[in-house]
Amino acid sequence: YRCNCSMRGAMLGSSAVRTICGSTGPLKHVSASQHLIQRKARSGGCGSSRSFFFQRSQGALLGIKGLERAENFPALAREAVQESRERLTNLEGCSPGELVSLVDGVSNSLCQIADAAELVRNVHPQEAYVSNASSAVQEVAGFMSEVNLDIGVYEPMKKAEASREFEEMSLEARTVLHHMRISMEHEGIHLPAAEKTECMELLD
Repeated sequence: YRCNCSMRGAMLGSSAVRTICGSTGPLKHVSASQHLIQRKARSGGCGSSRSFFFQRSQGALLGIKGLERAENFPALAREAVQESRERLTNLEGCSPGELVSLVDGVSNSLCQIADAAELVRNVHPQEAYVSNASSAVQEVAGFMSEVNLDIGVYEPMKKAEASREFEEMSLEARTVLHHMRISMEHEGIHLPAAEKTECMELLD
């Protein structure tokens, strides 16, 4: 499942966190945050980019509720994954509009912790934060890989895109569903079993 914070719902492949924005470069939100830290360092806002984390007041790290210690990262990732797994169950009866809404909610939940973890594991000076944030990234990435190959998610999307209601949706909503399906097909979900296995081996 590819977290997509600018356009919800593009899917993510099996090689860790490919991106939240649908390309193979670094996460846009992470890059923007790192850029902000670097600007603060250059302008004297903090002694170094990593000292940014020591300047914060007590409370939630990066404004994320429940993220106050390094050990919170894996727990929050597991919670987001469990919630997302439950929301993506039994999609067969969902309308195209409901699918877009569900994907948007799942993406919000996963992106919030994945973006924060990716940033922290790259710039935080304390090993405990780096290690726990890395665990969170892997937790979310593993779930994303599962969803990419979940026929119970793919078939409702395919059905929704072929429906009359799909044609009546906004361009943005149609684009979300279309790109979700295409991205899952990049992982080979639509292929016969033998070809799917070969596709996964090539992706790995």
